[in-house]
Amino acid sequence: MRNNTAAKIIATLIVLVVAFIYMDRNNLFDPVVEAWEFAKGDSVPVDNPIDVDFDIEGLVESVSDIEIGGPAEVDYDREGQFGRDWALDFDGNGCDTRNDILARDLQYPLIDDDGCTVLTGLLQDPFTGDHIDFTHGVDTSAAVQIDHIVPLRWAAAQGALDWDEQTREEFANDPINLLAVDGPTNEAKGANGPGDWMPPNSAFHCDYAAAFVNVVQIYDLTMPAHDLDAAHQTLQRC
Repeated sequence: MRNNTAAKIIATLIVLVVAFIYMDRNNLFDPVVEAWEFAKGDSVPVDNPIDVDFDIEGLVESVSDIEIGGPAEVDYDREGQFGRDWALDFDGNGCDTRNDILARDLQYPLIDDDGCTVLTGLLQDPFTGDHIDFTHGVDTSAAVQIDHIVPLRWAAAQGALDWDEQTREEFANDPINLLAVDGPTNEAKGANGPGDWMPPNSAFHCDYAAAFVNVVQIYDLTMPAHDLDAAHQTLQRC
């Protein structure tokens, strides 16, 4: 009798282990994880301000076309390789890129008499889900930073240094690769790709991965295998 009971317990444990492995490999735990994250309060739906209608299904299918490579060992020089911060007027409206993105991403932006400088506004930060009051000034502006979704240093190691100077400067100022975000969170991201960093706000993961892959494809960059895999898995869950 005891032997039969022990055998049943062992058989049950084996079935549970096999079921766990199967569910993990097929991402069947993801809805549970996402529901738990939402319940904890770290998942806040945020509208993506980038004016791109992402075809998630198409991106999932086309991810396999991205070349795996690097990262290459490069000497990164932000100003020497990508130009001074926000020096390029990408859309020709007479305003620098930083103020263009602030005006696009902030709610209720108050613009200075110069027609460009954003003085105040409210940011619903896509990275954290928090609301941040923005005030222009030496001691306050850094609370909201402009993030390069595909970081410049990351891009330099994935093929950007093969471009001409104009293309690199355009890349550094292209609105499809830029977001106004929480300053400290942007600094924590650094030059990491999606395999090493994703926004704390899990509700923004789909839009973030889609924007990252979209920029990589448009500019024909390579991706390290772990970044490509992380972006692909995220898009598959969207």
